[in-house]
Amino acid sequence: VAEEERRKAALGPLPTAEGEAGRKGAELVARVSALDACDKAYEDGGPVYDVLTYKDESGVWRVCVDTSERGALGEAALLAPFRIEGKYGTLDAADAASGAETLCNFAVEVAADGARTTLCVDAGSHGTHVAGIIGAHFPDTPELNGIAPGCQIVGFKIGDTRLDGMETGTALVRALGAAIERGVHIINLSFGEYAKVDDIGRFTAAANLAVHKHGLLFVTSAGNNGPALSTGGAPGTSSCCIAVGAYCSSAMMGPQYSLRAKLADIQYTWSSRGPTYDGHLNVSVSAPGGAIAPVPNWTLQGRQLMNGTSMASPNACGGITLLLSALAARGERWSPASIRRAIETTALRTPNATGSAVEVWALGRGLLQVGAALSWLEEHGGHAHCDVRFELSATTHGCSTAAGAGARGVYLREPQHSSSSEVGVDV
Repeated sequence: VAEEERRKAALGPLPTAEGEAGRKGAELVARVSALDACDKAYEDGGPVYDVLTYKDESGVWRVCVDTSERGALGEAALLAPFRIEGKYGTLDAADAASGAETLCNFAVEVAADGARTTLCVDAGSHGTHVAGIIGAHFPDTPELNGIAPGCQIVGFKIGDTRLDGMETGTALVRALGAAIERGVHIINLSFGEYAKVDDIGRFTAAANLAVHKHGLLFVTSAGNNGPALSTGGAPGTSSCCIAVGAYCSSAMMGPQYSLRAKLADIQYTWSSRGPTYDGHLNVSVSAPGGAIAPVPNWTLQGRQLMNGTSMASPNACGGITLLLSALAARGERWSPASIRRAIETTALRTPNATGSAVEVWALGRGLLQVGAALSWLEEHGGHAHCDVRFELSATTHGCSTAAGAGARGVYLREPQHSSSSEVGVDV
């Protein structure tokens, strides 16, 4: 209201409708008001590109995007869906000489028998950073490599650019289905948020099928809502996921945070803690939760420091990928149960700043130890029990909350949880 009053004051007194001058003045005021209304309602959709989509003689969809914005299709890249040829384009690359290059890379996808063509671009730098931690590959500067630089990464975008990169349930389920379809061995999901009820829902059911039926390993971030107990985020609160906490070693503190004095290793205070409200441990293992890793070209930075369980998860995922690579090279079989048992059994318990051990709710079973896990699999991987998994259901009599009815553990958190001394456990 105040802004509208200031605008009217700037225009001066409204002209009267008397005479030709008055009518012209009223017309000008009406035009200004109409333009003002249009300006407030206008949303800039960004640049508009002409897109030509057709099917070539071999039956492959081809997409040509006029990235020059002047009809110079001969200068544009001719692309197929990324999963077919692995090629991408760059917006405004044809005008690089004039300084118009955006450095924003894109891939294409064709759906509905050619009726819809999608240009897939970054919603931010988070995904590239995470992928770089897992498998960045710089042959000439190997010190910049990720944990598993020889791995093959398949990227599925779950963040909707129209929602500022927020994920949707539909996108999560579709990405999981695509991962199964393409024969992915291990998934990293550095996404998550608070869920009122743990280990339930459409995506949790789909993740359970992916792990227990199709044999995928599912690694995800534990969450950044610590240090209070029971602050884990979904889907890390689900039993089928390997939820990873964020650890900060003394060796990380100098180069990443410019600390002048050497401090003891710690679990990041913001790293989410277990247990879940229904008594599940929540955090499986921990891994370094900060990294200087690649970011997209359009950021003009090359590399960036980020921290969070979003960085701890790909660190662990890269380590587990090395395990899978070693087993594949030897022709040895594995299962999600055997890999999880190996990394949790051999994880390293570490002290905190006070000299005592970091609590299990924060650290999980301990810090991931790739070499020790491989040795354990060499010794125990052939045993029949290695692939066995157990599902537990605990019921505290007289308690109808999540911690009391059909829970995954015994969690005496609230007064009503200890109202009964009897707990029924089904395995």
